[in-house]
Amino acid sequence: MILLQAAALITVLASPSPSPVPSSVQVESGAVHETLTNARPAWNTQYLRITTTTGQRQTTYVELSSNTRFNKTDDQVLVGAYVPLGERWMANFEGDASGTHYILPSYSLYAGVQYASGSAFFEGLAVRHTEYDVASVNSATFSLEHYWRTYRVSYALSAANLSGWGTDVEHALEVDDYYGKRNSYVGVGYSAGREVDNVGLPQLVTSRVYGWNLSGRHWMNQNWAIVYGAGRFTQGAFYSKTGERLALDYRF
Repeated sequence: MILLQAAALITVLASPSPSPVPSSVQVESGAVHETLTNARPAWNTQYLRITTTTGQRQTTYVELSSNTRFNKTDDQVLVGAYVPLGERWMANFEGDASGTHYILPSYSLYAGVQYASGSAFFEGLAVRHTEYDVASVNSATFSLEHYWRTYRVSYALSAANLSGWGTDVEHALEVDDYYGKRNSYVGVGYSAGREVDNVGLPQLVTSRVYGWNLSGRHWMNQNWAIVYGAGRFTQGAFYSKTGERLALDYRF
């Protein structure tokens, strides 16, 4: 797992908020730097993300990124959308592809659905297919989140299957606190379990993992926000990563 990238423990897409978000376009540009133990080279990511939100709760997003890991650089294009299916249902579709895919998957497809059961509880179920050069991984995630006053608490249970290696399970817990008129937030999270990933070897591996993260978005005025993140993630006996993310977000 990537500690601080667009679609990872610290998400680039604005977290769900306890109050409605008006129609808007957001442009976010940022960078991630992660240092690794065991004499492994640092990871670096630069990204640009454009997110469009309508008053009908529909959101689309596109992201371009350059990702350097293990002294190899992969480009990646990611597109996705949140589409309301009714008063209580929301669907999320996402796909990404890398033209180089030295380390990143060649492509990944994701589909999920979320249900608002009432009393500020939301349940979700999602599936993902990820295709690497050496193998493919299929995964599923069940999520549960709850809003209370200005807080959001979420739990996710993910299971990933790599052919011939069985199924690995990972747990993730996150708590966010929203503040201000524009839904600024700060959050902390922890994850642990076993997962499948590319650690620079000529094959995918499964390993025991655990890590924590801090993330946030602070709106300085109606248009500009600072996005930040920090965390540490241990990938079995291969390495531990300590990372930081900093970005600027412009909304109009």
